[in-house]
Amino acid sequence: MSSCDSLEHQIEQETIKMKAQSVWYSFRWNFKPKQTMKYDSPLFMLGKCYHRRKDDPSTEPEEGHFLKDFASRIWLTYRRHFYPIPGTSLNTDCGWGCMLRSGQMLIAQCLVTHYLTRDWRLYDSQTETQTTFYREIIRWFSDPIDTPSDKTPFCLHHLAKYGLNHHKKPGEWYGPTSVAYIFRDAFTHASQSLPILSQLCIYVAQDCTVYIKDVINLCTSKQRSESITSSSDSTQAEVNGDTFSEGSNDTWLRSLIILIPMRLGGEVMNEIYAPCVKGLLSQNNCMGIIGGKPKHSLYFLGWQEDKLIYLDPHLCRDAVDINDKNFSIETYHCLSPRKLTINKMDPSCTVGFYIRNAQEFKKFVQEVKEYISPPKQRGTYPLFIFSEGSHHDASGQDNILTDKGRVRVTHYHLDENGQRKRTFSKDSEEYVML
Repeated sequence: MSSCDSLEHQIEQETIKMKAQSVWYSFRWNFKPKQTMKYDSPLFMLGKCYHRRKDDPSTEPEEGHFLKDFASRIWLTYRRHFYPIPGTSLNTDCGWGCMLRSGQMLIAQCLVTHYLTRDWRLYDSQTETQTTFYREIIRWFSDPIDTPSDKTPFCLHHLAKYGLNHHKKPGEWYGPTSVAYIFRDAFTHASQSLPILSQLCIYVAQDCTVYIKDVINLCTSKQRSESITSSSDSTQAEVNGDTFSEGSNDTWLRSLIILIPMRLGGEVMNEIYAPCVKGLLSQNNCMGIIGGKPKHSLYFLGWQEDKLIYLDPHLCRDAVDINDKNFSIETYHCLSPRKLTINKMDPSCTVGFYIRNAQEFKKFVQEVKEYISPPKQRGTYPLFIFSEGSHHDASGQDNILTDKGRVRVTHYHLDENGQRKRTFSKDSEEYVML
């Protein structure tokens, strides 16, 4: 068999595999029964609470308010028949792109909040400006059916390109940490090609540490060379008024998206962090959590009782021609909320926050501390911490963190012969273990 015939055979096999996966995911999606919500029990979604009290008839419309809110979130799923990703024959991400899709949904929610506000609803009457921004946001994330361009900065093609810088190839599964860095890089480039996106910036916290000085520099600097990543090589410092007053003379020039990768346990989620996850999703600045189940990414945006509410990217749809001014929006919204028991959540995740200005950031730092430590271990084992300085200030510190219960550890287990082996999952990425 010639090399040309071999290549054609390989492409044909990949095409058959992708078609089979597309049929399977569509069948599995449609097979799952619809889930109901209890409106007499508090239901939280991205900082809003929906609760119909039995003794208060004025709260009857809560069900409608929640469903309008949920249906207004942009739903980004597997797509097929888009322009092949450069360097490959892949014209679908079915079976491998779910974490990228979850990341798209989180970033899209940040952009909707920035340009349209959190209270924007799809089915309310829209101004011309609102309609323009809404459709433009969808375009930014849509996969082109022809050659990709800078007009679709967060399409799968561009994300796959930036993934190569983090040793991720198209067709491979992406983790929540790598997706955070991919969007950081994509946003840096996009803000240069689309000036309207320079209104925002992305900060990725490394080793669960948010450095206040780095954040302020990122949001106030007149020249942005690239987004900043923090480092964890410092001891924890409490944020105080002096830190903010020092930077208060510099006007924030852009709003902020904070992405914090973390791991909530070893191979399974540590149940002591369930209240923390709920607390974060109840906080006004939280834009959701990307994670899910092993090899099955989901975008979590709310909770009720012991279950998380999510959007699922595992439904394969045809790529939409966004060059048409009146392209269909039907496949970009989901009308059926789904739930996952919180203890089934994979411990690997990335949480996202949107901060509009300096005053909101100061308030956020103070408020979020209530949610980042388990209730019974208040002040210890936090999901993440704040430090006054920058990662450069911490570069000379020891790599071992022991302040307030945080320590970098290596996990071991005993194999069947009783020998000690290091525990490591190929699906996990490097974290400070909580």
